Amino acid sequence: MRTVILIKPHAMDFLYVHSDLIKEIKDFRLEIIEDYEIYLDLATIRCVWPQCICNPICERIFIKHYLNKRARVFVVEGKNALLSTLTIKKHIRKKYEISYMENCIHTPIDENENNINLNVLKGLNVCELQERLTALHSGAYFNFGKNFDEQVFERCANSLWDIKKSEVGLEIYHLFKKQHKWMLLLFRDEKTNMDYTAEVLFKELKAQENDAVEAYTTAYKVAMNGFFPVFSSNHQDEILPIYKNLSKHLKVKLLTDQSTGVSK
Repeated sequence: MRTVILIKPHAMDFLYVHSDLIKEIKDFRLEIIEDYEIYLDLATIRCVWPQCICNPICERIFIKHYLNKRARVFVVEGKNALLSTLTIKKHIRKKYEISYMENCIHTPIDENENNINLNVLKGLNVCELQERLTALHSGAYFNFGKNFDEQVFERCANSLWDIKKSEVGLEIYHLFKKQHKWMLLLFRDEKTNMDYTAEVLFKELKAQENDAVEAYTTAYKVAMNGFFPVFSSNHQDEILPIYKNLSKHLKVKLLTDQSTGVSK
């Protein structure tokens, strides 16, 4: 089986990423069939990272950091190549990622994505694939982030680009340490995109001084981490209306006892 590994533009000057990646490829007994550099155009970005199609903030971040930038592509072949490259990606990111977005390398997560990546990163059928992916994802498109002005976009883009796993984990720890009687956890839902999640948070928590950038940042933390606390209180009458409104649109859980983990 063949698959691809892409070194992202921000990591192109990190020679240790290149050398460690090649070593990992050999350790997994994969053969490098092709090794070449490309410049990422917008159509390629949308096909390799289709979340850009239904997430205007992600698209603008990728345009800002990846458009017309150099990337390195390895086409590798071997037994269980797709599964092996997912493990390699995990190893490289654990060692070298700077933030959720500055995570050094990309590999396909399944056979469908693999087929798309193999074609697109060779410059084959890019326009056709972009049209097909746009049609597939257009039903999930929302305009919340699209309507941000430049100042708000820059704040949001900078906030998302810099989010680190360790910092999110520490933030969650401190939020739980507050030991409020009531806490709302928002969970990742594959049926709900990040733009919509941010819009719901903005509308429902706006009274709590939650601005658009904070709403989008929270939605991104949920998407990357799997869950994130979005509100806590010692007063049931304060948190229950928020829980009721959020649960109409998003996957939320109301924790009613921090010490025992009993939840509603």
